[in-house]
Amino acid sequence: MLRKGFVQQQIEGLSQALAAIFGIELTKEDVVKRLGTSCKNLTGLDLDTLLRLDDTSLLGMFSGGDRTRTAGNAFVAAQFLLQRAKAEPLQGRVARRKALLLYAEALALESSLRSSEFLAEFEALLTEVESTDRTAHILRQAARAMESLSYYDRAENYHFHLQDSHIDHAADGAREFYLRLLELPDHELEAGGLPRDEIKTALAEL
Repeated sequence: MLRKGFVQQQIEGLSQALAAIFGIELTKEDVVKRLGTSCKNLTGLDLDTLLRLDDTSLLGMFSGGDRTRTAGNAFVAAQFLLQRAKAEPLQGRVARRKALLLYAEALALESSLRSSEFLAEFEALLTEVESTDRTAHILRQAARAMESLSYYDRAENYHFHLQDSHIDHAADGAREFYLRLLELPDHELEAGGLPRDEIKTALAEL
């Protein structure tokens, strides 16, 4: 229970903050301001700063330290970014893609966030963002999320896209992915859509 306590606390804090913001009539400027204040109160991170950071710096702020705290903060920050996208449509595309990066990180780090509701939201966001954006960080985070969800065949597809796009170190990333999978039992690999013999073949072809 202690492991999941912080994540649940953050989710409850998020729900209360959004209820307070959208439970009354506010101007767009006030909504944006309160979203930023609430995000900083819950995560210690400024929403405008998250929007300005490049992908590497953004993800760097959510690496290391306690996995559960990092996951909880990444998830909450992603949710505030999604609300910011609705409040300020001109920033919508940037806010949604950054939300996707953090959502994927949260799912990869914390299994308690993998509820049917959150997974459906993530899938919808992924579909929307990747329809126009298949840059390296989007593809890597999508692969990371799919591997953590045990969708190994889908993770492999993202590694294929990385290699087809001639992204630096894409082949190395794919090799590490396959080697991690080879440590898993056969029934898990088959359930994830990527049997052991296919993994060995793919490794030999790299």
